[in-house]
Amino acid sequence: MQDTLTWLHSFIDKKDLTFDPNFGLIKIKHVLEKLGNPHLSYKIIHIAGTSGKGTTAWMISHLLQLCGQKVGLTVSPHIIDIRERCMINNSLISSSDFNQ
Repeated sequence: MQDTLTWLHSFIDKKDLTFDPNFGLIKIKHVLEKLGNPHLSYKIIHIAGTSGKGTTAWMISHLLQLCGQKVGLTVSPHIIDIRERCMINNSLISSSDFNQ
């Protein structure tokens, strides 16, 4: 798993960690367009704010699961395992899937 984390971190350019007030959404819109705008074909709940986002997301996720929905939950940061950041129906993806 460490090899995968090292590989993921290699894509982070240190200059990208600084705030550019003129950045906007240009880069992400370009990436989404190249991927065929996959975000337009999913029902998404985006939770924003100062505090309580993780708890709110977790509660909504569990309520939707109780209603029979298949739910993907993405949160940050992780506590123990990076796979906590992206779960499906409250289950971590397998280590082998993560490492692909």
